[in-house]
Amino acid sequence: MIRPITHYTDLHGFNGIISNNKIWASNTAYLNDTKELVHGIDILGEAYDRLTWTSEDAPLVNCLQNAIAQARDGGLPTTYVACFAKNPDSLTHWRGYCTGQGISITFDGDLLASNAGFPYAAGGGAAWLQEVIYADEGALGTKIEELVRMLVSRLREAVIHLGGSVESGDLPIARDFVSLALPRIKHGGFRDEDEVRMIVQPSNPNAITGYRVKGNTLVPYLALPDLLVYGNVAPLPITSVTVGPGPDQKRTALSIQGFLKWKHFDHVTVNLSEVPFVA
Repeated sequence: MIRPITHYTDLHGFNGIISNNKIWASNTAYLNDTKELVHGIDILGEAYDRLTWTSEDAPLVNCLQNAIAQARDGGLPTTYVACFAKNPDSLTHWRGYCTGQGISITFDGDLLASNAGFPYAAGGGAAWLQEVIYADEGALGTKIEELVRMLVSRLREAVIHLGGSVESGDLPIARDFVSLALPRIKHGGFRDEDEVRMIVQPSNPNAITGYRVKGNTLVPYLALPDLLVYGNVAPLPITSVTVGPGPDQKRTALSIQGFLKWKHFDHVTVNLSEVPFVA
């Protein structure tokens, strides 16, 4: 199980997460790297072409390959991602994902994952907490092979339980699975990020919580489901907060401690980044 996991943001983002007791998942069409999904499509396509398949697997593989081809034309269901890291004090993330005063929020990954499951396990949309796989074309690695073979296995299970024919080569379920798998793949050049993602695919493609401003765009997002304890909405499973490099960390930390106490997150520890601040 993946734990703990950390989300990097700035003070504005931190204020919103704590005030609303929500984590937002952003539309994958607006990822920081616009080439990311294209890279994932290329990697999946290469894997299905290169690996050896049994005659029993071949019709399922054909359905997944057709879904990948549709992905090149933008024909997949909409997915959303919330991004996390394993390291709560990473220079790479302070530089890449925080503007102004950076804040990292560390969560209990087990509790976040308790609301996640592979699609069709419980009906209605899907949420999947998984480590990102870093892969380069021509050097796919075992994790990509495991992913594509798992998709074949899951597709077989879905066809058995939900019905449908693989003979046509076009299964909506295959498109769903490919859509969920693509955000798991990033270029090998980003390995030092060591990222974990909550990947969300709503059953209703129009189920948008709202739009947020990002640079010169308005990005659609979904709020992840509330964590329920005995039927009641529980606070986010935050274990600690780290104040990123900045000109007055101790003052920032003091203000955060007061804010967390006001919002009844008294148990959350506040730490100072050990990464040196460079003005």
